[in-house]
Amino acid sequence: MAFNGEAIQVSTEGLLLNGQHRLSAVIQSGVTVKMLIVWGVEPESFKTMDQGRVRKASDVLGMLGHKNSTRLAAVARCILNYEQFEEIDPTSRGLTNNAEIEGVVKRHPEIIHAVKTSKSSDSARRLPSYGWAIYYLACCANQIEAEKFFHAIVGDGSGLESNSAALYFRNWALSSKVVNGRNSRALAAYIVVHLWRKHLAGEKVKMVRAPDNFRDLLQVQGVDHAKFRNGDQLPLWSIDLSA
Repeated sequence: MAFNGEAIQVSTEGLLLNGQHRLSAVIQSGVTVKMLIVWGVEPESFKTMDQGRVRKASDVLGMLGHKNSTRLAAVARCILNYEQFEEIDPTSRGLTNNAEIEGVVKRHPEIIHAVKTSKSSDSARRLPSYGWAIYYLACCANQIEAEKFFHAIVGDGSGLESNSAALYFRNWALSSKVVNGRNSRALAAYIVVHLWRKHLAGEKVKMVRAPDNFRDLLQVQGVDHAKFRNGDQLPLWSIDLSA
C-alpha cells in the first residue's frame, strides 16, 4: 500500500472520522505504511467526507458515538415514517436521508433505550427493528403496560397467562415465520400492533387473522399523532442516553 497523501482524520473528541478501511487493511496485511494523520477535525465534518460513496445513516450515527448504530438507524427510520404518515409500516412510503434519521434520534433520544432493550436477551434480538419502534411508540402511549407486554419477548416467558396477547406475541415473535422473514414486514408490524391493542383491552387471543386492509391499521393504540409529532407525548425513562 503506497502513500497517496490522503489523510487519516481524527476528531476533536478522539474519534476516527476517516480512514477506517485503510487502517483495517494495514492491520490485516501486517505491513508498515506511511500515512498522514490530521487531528482536531470537527465531528460534524464527517457528514461531508467520502461523498463519492454512499454513506449510510448507521455510519453517521456510529461516528457520532452511538452504539448499535445499524439497529438505531432502522428504528429511527420507522419512527420517522410514523411522524410523517401515522403508520408503522416498515416498508416506508417515503425516501429518507441521513440528516432526517439523525434528526429523529435528536428529537427522540429515548429510542436509544428501545435499542438497548432489543439487545438485552437472545429472544429480544430476534424481534426485528420495526418491533422495537412499536415498543417505543407503545411506551409513549402507556409505558407501564408497554413494559409488561414487551417483557414477554425480553424475558423467559414465565408467568404469562394462557391465551393472553403477550403470550401469543412471544410465541409468534420466536416462530420461524418471523425469524426467517416469511411474513411481509408490513403484515408482521400489523400483528404486533394488533396484539398491543388486544393487550390494552385485556382480551384473550387464540388466532390473528389480518384483514385485507391491514395496511390501513398500522396506528399504535394510544399514541396521539399530533402530540407525538410535536414532542409532547414521549416516554419518561430515566436513563443514560450517552451510550
